[in-house]
Amino acid sequence: MITYIPLAMIIGIPLTFMELGISQFSRTSNISWNLCPLFRGIGYSKITLALIFQIYYNVLNSYVFLYLITSLSTTVKWARCDPSWANSSCYDFQEDRWTKNDSGYQTSVEQFWYNKVLVIQETTEKFDWPQWELVAYLSVTMFILTLGEQDL
Repeated sequence: MITYIPLAMIIGIPLTFMELGISQFSRTSNISWNLCPLFRGIGYSKITLALIFQIYYNVLNSYVFLYLITSLSTTVKWARCDPSWANSSCYDFQEDRWTKNDSGYQTSVEQFWYNKVLVIQETTEKFDWPQWELVAYLSVTMFILTLGEQDL
């Protein structure tokens, strides 16, 4: 954050004003700039980067939405080591006990994140289907953010 704010002030804001000025002067969008052959791919690269960042941040927002919905219950799911997603190295907060395994210890929160939400496998050789719960949260998140972007 310390480097982001000065660089946004020094580089980001002037480049935004330059792009706005060139686009208004030439009466074209930055996709069709013909001022210099060097600028020809700037518009397409900006659209591609915006799409990549939108997908990335929507996935992060879907994780936040998953935790928000999951935490609305009376007891949160990650407080106990549920056998459906926890293994033998899980620390149970409610029973205050450790179960030792050769790989070390993990809290129930870590086990919930890695084993239930991310479903991280030991090997990468097996390709598995998408997690439909996360796909649903991602769809709801994208729908909400799309509604927020519309002009009222």
